[in-house]
Amino acid sequence: MRAKNVIGFCAVAAFYMIAIAGPGTAADASEVKTKIGTVNIQSILDGSEAGKKALADLKIKAEKEKENLEKKLEAVNKLKKEIDSQRLVAKEGALGEKEQELKRLTRDLEAAKEDTQTSFQKLQAQIMRKLVGDVNRIIKEYAKKNGYTMVVEKGDSPNMMGGFVIYADEATDISSAIVKMYDEEQKAGKK
Repeated sequence: MRAKNVIGFCAVAAFYMIAIAGPGTAADASEVKTKIGTVNIQSILDGSEAGKKALADLKIKAEKEKENLEKKLEAVNKLKKEIDSQRLVAKEGALGEKEQELKRLTRDLEAAKEDTQTSFQKLQAQIMRKLVGDVNRIIKEYAKKNGYTMVVEKGDSPNMMGGFVIYADEATDISSAIVKMYDEEQKAGKK
C-alpha cells in the first residue's frame, strides 16, 4: 500500500510540474540554438598590435637590464684579474681588502640578478594580466554581438589560459576576428 501511495504522489507531482512549466516550454528549450566559438588566446596575443608592442617593450626592458648586469659582471671579472695578477707579486695578506671588495661585488651581482629576474617576472605578469583582461573583454563583446552562446579557449597545450579542447572545427575559431577587433580598438585609443 505504501509503494502505491509513493507512486501516486510522484505521478501527481509530475503532473503539477508539467502544468506549472506551462505550454511550449519543452519545445522552446529544444529550439534554443547553440553557437560555439573557439579562440587561441596565445595566438591573439602574438598577432595583435598590443601584444606585439608589449613583447617589444619587454625585450627593450630585458636588454637594458642585461646591459646593467653585464657591466656589474665586467667589474667583477676586472677585479678578479687584477687580484690574480697581483697575487704572484703581492705579499701574503696584502690583497685582503681587494678580496673583500670582490666578495661584495659578487654578492651585489647575484642580488642584482635575483632582483632583476623578480621585477621582470612581476612586470611580465602585470602586462599579461592587462592584455588577457582586454582580450577576454573583447571576446565577450564579440560573442554577445554575434550571438555566441559559448566561447572556449583552444590553445595548443593546456596552460593557465585554457587549452583543454580536444577537437574543434576550424570554422569555430574566431581568433582572427578578435585580433582585428582588438587592433581597431587600440587604434581608436579605447582601453
